[in-house]
Amino acid sequence: MKTGLPKKKNILIMVNSTRLSGAELSLIETVSKLSVEKYSFFFLIPFDSDFRNCVKGKHSIKEIRLIRFKRNNNPMEIAKFLLNLLFSIVAISKYILKNKIDIIYSNSIQAQIYCLPVKFTTGRKLVWHVRDSLTSKIAKYFFSYCSDKVICVSEYIYDQLPIKLSNKQVIYNGIDLEFWDASLHTLETRSARRDKNKVLIGCIGQIIPWKRPFDLVVAAEQIVASCHNVHFLFIGDDLFNEHSDYVNQIKNEVARRGLNSSISFIGCKTDVREIMNNLDIIVHCAYNEPFGRVVLEGMALKKPVVAYKCGGVPEIVVDNSTGFLVEPLNINLLTKKIVDLVDNGALRTKFGENARSEVERKFSPETNKNMTEFVLDSL
Repeated sequence: MKTGLPKKKNILIMVNSTRLSGAELSLIETVSKLSVEKYSFFFLIPFDSDFRNCVKGKHSIKEIRLIRFKRNNNPMEIAKFLLNLLFSIVAISKYILKNKIDIIYSNSIQAQIYCLPVKFTTGRKLVWHVRDSLTSKIAKYFFSYCSDKVICVSEYIYDQLPIKLSNKQVIYNGIDLEFWDASLHTLETRSARRDKNKVLIGCIGQIIPWKRPFDLVVAAEQIVASCHNVHFLFIGDDLFNEHSDYVNQIKNEVARRGLNSSISFIGCKTDVREIMNNLDIIVHCAYNEPFGRVVLEGMALKKPVVAYKCGGVPEIVVDNSTGFLVEPLNINLLTKKIVDLVDNGALRTKFGENARSEVERKFSPETNKNMTEFVLDSL
């Protein structure tokens, strides 16, 4: 007997990451809001992925041997990757046919490397969610042109893709405003610090070259020399171990400049809410950040942000309203703007209130949900 209800769409979501970073956290947030009446979700993830615990018991999950792509001139490593790619394409294609998947949803470039050939072997529709910058013009064209729909995490990413406008769509990450509510969290980190009266400045994210943590170290040396009431926290690590010894290089530089008592490294934290809620200022030195989820999280917690005016960050931070935007790589100006906030508690409070309002206005999970469902329903 027919019920008249439309058939659910089976969506296969590919995540090729063993660690949780902004791309994975944003995906979890989106999927949690999408209609379970309209869609059934199937996840393909690498073995030993932290992602598993985030969706376990909620959706179908299959672990498969996936290799994270790295630029490599070693013929053996290239052969190993290509062999894995070939076997994985076969396994994924079989899984898609067995489970009658309607749409393949590729979360970031690392997943797209596997999903694109699978689209051709199965004939299924492909949505590519672009959360990273692409340096290769060939990859930009090929990856986007061969996708049925492309979701861009920012206007900055949107402008990079040379495809017709009807095939690409900017959908900003939504953020759970209740989860990221400063009034609901304690100030454990501040109460545990030796000096509760210091202004706490945080840099949150991977400690890798393009995030430019070195810039904040240089700025910190100048700031500590003139402001004795500050302390810096670096929250993060090299998640994928792709930059050998870079974290140690940064720590050595801190020691060389005599900043060990003014800068703390606390490593990667899965839940940074409590730590972030204890910060007074967030500094984001990444160069051409595709979006900047951590900036959004900080603003939701009423934290003023100082960041470089490049990439997708200017689409989040409103200069001189929710924080300060600085010309890229201008460390002297970066330093000045941080000091302006250190010296003015009232300005920090004002920017923080404005920041929360901006997040509520522009980055609601409901808007993210509606726009994502529109894309899925169009296929």
